[in-house]
Amino acid sequence: MKWSVPSLGIVPSTNPHDYTREHKSWGSKVKKAEKLMGDVLGLVEVPKAPVSATERVLDLREAKRELKHSLELAVDQYHKLAHELVEAKRVSRSNADIAKALTEQLDAAKLDLEKRDGQIAELRRELHALQALPRIAGRES
Repeated sequence: MKWSVPSLGIVPSTNPHDYTREHKSWGSKVKKAEKLMGDVLGLVEVPKAPVSATERVLDLREAKRELKHSLELAVDQYHKLAHELVEAKRVSRSNADIAKALTEQLDAAKLDLEKRDGQIAELRRELHALQALPRIAGRES
């Protein structure tokens, strides 16, 4: 029975021997399909015939490509996180500098307030002293 669904990427086979693990165009897709079928159906792998050296080389090249891709993703993620860490440290230092400056301003304002409180207290003492003096006749305040 020949069938195809081009919209799904299913095309008729011209040669049933195209769908092998070793095939140049279809080999990687056959391997992926085989793995997916095993994962989905929970199939136990059927013992395979001894692997040829060529197939082993192809498998190793594919594994190398996958590892290289994984490494590139990990390196990209590392660089992104390292950049985010540097930026977070910069923001943290900036916030610490701002907090330090505000603390210094607050301390200066407290000292100024204490100084003014002392001046107000001194002026109140002088006012009470003046109010305690006897009033001079003819001068009314």
